[in-house]
Amino acid sequence: LLSAVNSAAHKTSAVSGPRWTGALTQAPGAPLRPVLAAIARNPQRQDLKRNLDAARASVSIAPLHGPALGVAGLGYDAARRPTQALRAMQQADHLSRREGVAQYWLINHAIRGGDAVAALRHYDALLLTLPTAGQPLLQQMAMVTTVPQGRAAMRRYVRVDNPWFDDFLASALTTLPRAAPLGQLIEQSPHLPDQPALRPYMGELVRRLAAEKDYALLARIYPRLAHTDATALRSVALNSATVDTGYLPVSWDLGSESDFGASLVQAERGGGFAIEAFSLPGVRGITARKLVFLSPGAYLLRWRVSDKEVNRNALANWRLSCGATNQAVESSSILAGQGVQTMVFTVGANCPAWTLELMVAGGDGVSPSRVIVED
Repeated sequence: LLSAVNSAAHKTSAVSGPRWTGALTQAPGAPLRPVLAAIARNPQRQDLKRNLDAARASVSIAPLHGPALGVAGLGYDAARRPTQALRAMQQADHLSRREGVAQYWLINHAIRGGDAVAALRHYDALLLTLPTAGQPLLQQMAMVTTVPQGRAAMRRYVRVDNPWFDDFLASALTTLPRAAPLGQLIEQSPHLPDQPALRPYMGELVRRLAAEKDYALLARIYPRLAHTDATALRSVALNSATVDTGYLPVSWDLGSESDFGASLVQAERGGGFAIEAFSLPGVRGITARKLVFLSPGAYLLRWRVSDKEVNRNALANWRLSCGATNQAVESSSILAGQGVQTMVFTVGANCPAWTLELMVAGGDGVSPSRVIVED
């Protein structure tokens, strides 16, 4: 469909994130507060002494008892004895990663100290041993990706044998106000897991980055995703690299509204794909669209209408719009021409990403207008 007359490379720049500690305070409920024991909520001296005495007695009777160490740590924390509290919590963690009180407290301690590696280690312990605590923890972990230190620490958990990674992706996509931090994590992780369960989340990440106009990041991570072909970034052809990949709108995004839309059919020539688009009378809509990255230069868009059934005043045309500047060019109606049709346009240096859309208006009549387009 699209061929370049002339092209040149373009450059993009990265944007640094905020500080680790500042970003974490923006998370819902962050930093985490260990509220699992009444001692942390009632620091009256006689109650504190009673609880500390009970904890010390438990530890003296069962020195390898993690819950007793956790309760003792909370007592020390309430008494403002941070060194003793940390030692008790670390001992509880050493005895068992299943000690939830200690893990929560150590997460909070790591966040206060800006230690992303330690915080994530304790998050991991909780998610592996207490799955019911998952969603709040995953939301907190999503916020970790908003800062460079957090993303660096998180990379070790982006792996195929991590049982909570798909849940993390789902939570991050709904928690983060922008998808860029998650995209940067994917970009920086050395080994991306290739699992069918992850494909919908990676597809949603691509869709979010396109919708939020983070085009440079999208172009960098797309070739790293499972079952992608980098040529799809620069092509609007109808082939296996650009259709049915699950990564919309880098692959063709076909409309599915009740009154207008499109589907893939077999092309009349060459055995490839074609787009069959329709629109009801009195309705105009975008039946198909695709994101394409173009270097500066002149381009030729070429297509062929292989079949059509249209009403009076029906219209179908291509529209190419720049994501950054809203600059747009449109073809004349493709319904009037015969054989191969073309449109020439020029891309400037200020717009690397464009969206090609097939607009169809149903015109006046009773039945839908229908057109089949192929390259």
